[in-house]
Amino acid sequence: MKVLLIITSMVTHTIKTPHLGIGYIAACLEKEGYEVAILDEQIEKCSHNEIVNIIKERGYGAVGLTSTSENRFHTIRLIKSIRKVFKGLIFVGGHHFTYTAKDALENIKEIDVVVRGEGEFATLELMEAYSNNREFYHIKGITFRDKDNEIIETEDRPLLKNLDLLPQVAWHLFQLKKYKTKPSDLGLSYIGVMSSRGCHYNCVFCAIKTKSVSLRSPELFVDELEYLHDRYNPKAFQFFDSTFTINRSHCESICEEIIKRKLDIKWVAKARINNVDESLLSLMKEAGCYKVLYGIESGSERISKRINKNITISQIKKAINVSLKAGLKVTGYFMVSLPDETLEDLKQTVDLMTELIKNEGVTTTYAYTLIYPGTELERIALKERILPDNFSWNRYRIFPKCFITDSVKTIPYYENPNLKVGRIKLFIFMNKYIYSRGSWKLSLKTMFEMFMRIFNRVFKQVS
Repeated sequence: MKVLLIITSMVTHTIKTPHLGIGYIAACLEKEGYEVAILDEQIEKCSHNEIVNIIKERGYGAVGLTSTSENRFHTIRLIKSIRKVFKGLIFVGGHHFTYTAKDALENIKEIDVVVRGEGEFATLELMEAYSNNREFYHIKGITFRDKDNEIIETEDRPLLKNLDLLPQVAWHLFQLKKYKTKPSDLGLSYIGVMSSRGCHYNCVFCAIKTKSVSLRSPELFVDELEYLHDRYNPKAFQFFDSTFTINRSHCESICEEIIKRKLDIKWVAKARINNVDESLLSLMKEAGCYKVLYGIESGSERISKRINKNITISQIKKAINVSLKAGLKVTGYFMVSLPDETLEDLKQTVDLMTELIKNEGVTTTYAYTLIYPGTELERIALKERILPDNFSWNRYRIFPKCFITDSVKTIPYYENPNLKVGRIKLFIFMNKYIYSRGSWKLSLKTMFEMFMRIFNRVFKQVS
């Protein structure tokens, strides 16, 4: 059977790297004899009509699509277009559909099956059942509509504990030369890779919460780095692990393997403020790491506890200092409009960002807190009526202050009842702590234009 896997266009940015989840699913299907193709809509620059024609002409038996919450309605429109001409199986996956599975089937009649969570072996079992005309009830980790039009949700599939059971990503199915992602500070094209899955921390804004972290063996992971380096010659890699330093011995073993093989690569990874030290960071630097990304979120320790981040200001400053001492660049990520945040908390965040960027090699950025399905923040927002009781992630709705939060108009933002997002933006502006492109400096012309925009559109919110 021929299977088409579609990566739908992102609406938030044009920077792309191959989708690892789709790459792993394709590899598992190929290993079992399925004829698989990957279509990355943004890379191929296909219209919906062109995709529909491809499906009609090439005789696929099943079509799978992945979607984020940001581009979900674009994906839904494509699914509806496909269903008009395609009688085979349409299945979907990815974080958005994983956490809205039942709601998706209730609102999108064109979808046959949602694959929840890790999709490799669930998709393989689904294809085996479908191609042999068998029922789906025995397949763990899916939600589907049966012959009686009832929505059935099977039990969750256990997380894959040993990632070495997966074949290598089907890199040959991606048109890697068309991916032009470049980190701005190095100007190097890169490919995203992953050495672990999961995160056992419990931040309220994140849906990735697992009691354990699954690992790939350092040798196999570095095998993949070496393969990609030799065959496709990317100039850098981004490690997509939720927290690359979450397991110290794993992190050290990967670095030591890179060094042992004398693999001349550059890479960037996410780390956590309270699980790094100078020794580990120096080893990462020796192995080719040039930059670490820290999720700091808030300059208020009270808010850090409230959102389950649980890091202190002294830990933040120490981690930044030892990172710089090890010769690494640093980007710190912050959030504003968090639950229970006050103007004093916001001031502490702004002050910390301002202090950190005085260090050469440090950039900081902030974003308004957005609500995503499956997060604790979603439950908080429902309880506080920020999201209405009848809210559906798969029915079109616009959130009108998206022009303030600089977010996609269909993504809800968390807005503290006592600290409106317009007031936050005005506070930041009036203190001249406006962040743009890694710097806290703006031209007078840009500042004036932003002031007029804020004044004309949100002044009423701050009274």
